[in-house]
Amino acid sequence: MEEKLQGQIDEISRIFKLQQEYKHQLRQATAKERKDKLKRLMAVILENSEAIGEAIYKDFRKPYEEVLVTEIVPLISSIKHSLKNLNNWMKPK
Repeated sequence: MEEKLQGQIDEISRIFKLQQEYKHQLRQATAKERKDKLKRLMAVILENSEAIGEAIYKDFRKPYEEVLVTEIVPLISSIKHSLKNLNNWMKPK
């Protein structure tokens, strides 16, 4: 059991280190690259909204309609807001 736990801790540490190294590349991303990623994220969420709803229902017994109203729609709205404002946010101060 301790070996399994240590393996999981090591894996989390490895992933965190990779994310720390990658953050410098992310800072260099252009507005277009960031918008493309946001658009892909939005498409994946919309394409998988039923599966997301099923998973949340299995975990929390939250009905799909409630998942749409409280999880999916706010997330999509947030992505759209980011797409709309990204250029302004990236302007030099």
